[in-house]
Amino acid sequence: HVARIVLTAMKHDKSIRAAMNIRYSDELIRKIEREKIFRVSRFEREKEPENVKTMEWGTEQAIRALGYVPDLIYDRGAKGKEAMIRILGENPGEVIEKSRKIMSLITG
Repeated sequence: HVARIVLTAMKHDKSIRAAMNIRYSDELIRKIEREKIFRVSRFEREKEPENVKTMEWGTEQAIRALGYVPDLIYDRGAKGKEAMIRILGENPGEVIEKSRKIMSLITG
């Protein structure tokens, strides 16, 4: 699942080698977008064509919408599909550092 995100992102930026999923919340996305510390993009599962892999398709849609690989890609879920935020980075340490910044937005 997460590997598909990384492999799709690598088609656009070979330096992206790590990703992590975190739980989605509208409040968190509002805080992230307000702070403008991350490049953020999203995709809509409702627009997903049949017979595609969601993470490949969604990651591709989010990258194309922005024009480059973002720090975060999110979707609001769909019937039977959980909403999720994906953190992307060059390595696991970078992804963890981004997750720490996100945690600081939550905890204040």
